[in-house]
Amino acid sequence: MNIAIIGMSGCGNLGDDLIAFLLINKVLEKWPKAKLNIITGKYKNEFGYPENSKIDLLEIPKMSEGLKYLNKRKEIIKTLKKTDIIILGGGGLLQDSHYFFTIHKWLKYIIETNNTNISLITASIGVGPLNNSFSKWYLNHNLSIFNCIQVRDHGSKDLLTNLNINSDVACDVVEGADLQEAFDFKNNKYDNILGCSIRPWPTLKFIKMVNFIDEIIEKEKIDKIYFFVFEHTVENIKEYKFAQKLSKELSREELEIQIYCYRENELDLFFDKFLQVSKAIAMRYHANILWQKYNIPVLPVTYAPKVTRFYEDSGFEPLTISELNNGKYKYDFININKTQKYELPIFNLKKDNNIKLKNYLIVKLINLVEIPYKILNGLKLRIKNSDV
Repeated sequence: MNIAIIGMSGCGNLGDDLIAFLLINKVLEKWPKAKLNIITGKYKNEFGYPENSKIDLLEIPKMSEGLKYLNKRKEIIKTLKKTDIIILGGGGLLQDSHYFFTIHKWLKYIIETNNTNISLITASIGVGPLNNSFSKWYLNHNLSIFNCIQVRDHGSKDLLTNLNINSDVACDVVEGADLQEAFDFKNNKYDNILGCSIRPWPTLKFIKMVNFIDEIIEKEKIDKIYFFVFEHTVENIKEYKFAQKLSKELSREELEIQIYCYRENELDLFFDKFLQVSKAIAMRYHANILWQKYNIPVLPVTYAPKVTRFYEDSGFEPLTISELNNGKYKYDFININKTQKYELPIFNLKKDNNIKLKNYLIVKLINLVEIPYKILNGLKLRIKNSDV
């Protein structure tokens, strides 16, 4: 059996790489003799891939690669046409917060196979935010091609229900994994160490975050701060730079501050330090999940619906960025004991889906529109950088 998995593995993000690692293991648990084709970014997945398994990696092409872009696209579509099952997921792929065409980016290869003889499923996928009407229109017209749609929370289900799309709710792949079985990482908590997973966000006021951490240091009698950077690539160093800036502002003689960075530090060292902290401030979604799974109290600061949903599902309200900016808040370190187990969606293994000619034509048309959009965006970015 040939199975393809389309997600964000290899894009330099710890959460996405961990999802891919755990999802691949789930798939091989169900179909141990399957040949897997993983659509991946250009970076190494530090969690690796199962040994003695038939796995091929196909790199996501970029338009800036010119002829290579076209060749990689052809190779992906050619491979997908030969698969029995295509799995889209997990993670928050169906959103438009970072890029206007994000949803199209993940669905286009599937639709361009123009092959109805494939089973299509989504696995623990996150939906939203959906900020523009184009995204809603696109999902409304194209998500119905799937045989089975599994989402990771009730908020995602509600968004799809409003678009007249049926879905089943599971939990996040990482949230529902047995990490003790998958890894040798041990919880070695030390007193008075504060872990921080803080990402820069347009609405977050830097000095307010500094003051907030200062308040925690004083009230909780913190001796050490460990910053953890979940995403760090050549193209995206913002989170690392933000951690450096916070470290410099918080620096004082009696306080030890360290920064640990996914892909820069060895994975064992990163998680050894990650699990030493006695409590944590977390914005990153999977930092929240991982610290909760290892029973480390977390003070969550929500920047996106997925973080809010994670806590609200257990009856807690995370601190919002606007509350932090206004200085009007009561903070609590939260412990959640969730016992959900993630399972792949149940579906009939019949090779048929709902890809129609209209889906194929829509994707081809949007491909043509996306090219000038990306060129214009690239020019704007160059002008902005040259002004700086």
